[in-house]
Amino acid sequence: MARLRDTRKRESTAFQMWVHIQMVKRNETQSVLAAVMGISQQAVSAKLNGKSEITLGDMAVICEHFGEQYQIGG
Repeated sequence: MARLRDTRKRESTAFQMWVHIQMVKRNETQSVLAAVMGISQQAVSAKLNGKSEITLGDMAVICEHFGEQYQIGG
């Protein structure tokens, strides 16, 4: 169980970094991403800083917004 938790944490951290890179490439703010996701900027910040879980649904919305794919484990 601890191994699965560690794997999920690594994947979450990798996705958070990927999102930050996409935002920088597009000169996009957390406020824009928040509007797309239908949540507050504070909630986006918590997700991107590991204080709140990023769900698969969140990942799908973010990837669709950026027009990119993200491969888990890749």
